[in-house]
Amino acid sequence: MANSKIMLASGEVLMDLSADTVNPDALAEGYTAHDKAGNPIVGRMAGIQIVKLWENASPSSFFGAQTVSMALMPYEAVEIVWATYVSDDGGVSRRFTGKYPIIWPTDGSGVGCQATGMYAGNAVERFIRFYSSGIVFDNGAYYNTYGGSSIARAQVLVPLEIYGIKGVG
Repeated sequence: MANSKIMLASGEVLMDLSADTVNPDALAEGYTAHDKAGNPIVGRMAGIQIVKLWENASPSSFFGAQTVSMALMPYEAVEIVWATYVSDDGGVSRRFTGKYPIIWPTDGSGVGCQATGMYAGNAVERFIRFYSSGIVFDNGAYYNTYGGSSIARAQVLVPLEIYGIKGVG
């Protein structure tokens, strides 16, 4: 028989589970506890899973418009780790300016997002779309915010790694 409240003969309450909110879906898989009625429960929550889906075989090369095929449907979100490269001479020489991750929720329906970055007051960006079978990347662009010019550049925001994330919600 389950007990949700333990009270001494004096009326002092030693333990009261009746307001607890733990349930098997919110308790880590394999852990044990008691619900608010005092019944023993075993956790079923598998936790967050992060799986590497893709790695750029040539991370220092230009990355033009293309589709990277992968199964995205089992995942609730996608993390893309980017490298930003900037060139002051039209792409002949490049400088690595940073590496950073960005996480987007995805349902595989073709929803689009725009990744942006900055270098020395100039914006770099790349538009991407998520589908159930992969990610479509545009060519990327470099905007000179001082001169007002925009140049399509395959060397900006180069994806280095892509991860699938599930169990977040």
